[in-house]
Amino acid sequence: MIHLKTRIKAFFIDLAIVLASYFIIILPFLTGAMTSVFMLNLCLMFYYFFSIAYFVCFHASDWQGTIGKKIMGIRVVSRNNQNLTLKESALRYILSSLSFFMMGIGHFWIFINPDRKTFHDQVIGAEIIVS
Repeated sequence: MIHLKTRIKAFFIDLAIVLASYFIIILPFLTGAMTSVFMLNLCLMFYYFFSIAYFVCFHASDWQGTIGKKIMGIRVVSRNNQNLTLKESALRYILSSLSFFMMGIGHFWIFINPDRKTFHDQVIGAEIIVS
């Protein structure tokens, strides 16, 4: 069973990667007159779509997880130890995001569930395992 601290560390590594990518790509555009409301909204949309692509594509890839999970030595697999499909990975991302915006209820599910699964992992039948 994966320790909760390992999952949290992997998440913060991924968050740092997504935020760093965002600032490296977007920051040059946010200078001077480019700081209009339209430009700021465009930047937020880029961040949102980039994070979707990052998490969904990496979880559905042969890596079976994000860069943070790879560094921490864990991966996400489906019920039969296969890669998540893009559909499963997208659903996992959507449910995880909804859980986050609902005060983390789906993430705190890990403390209630005897298998130590988050709500989004239980719904799609995913497992977090050691690489």
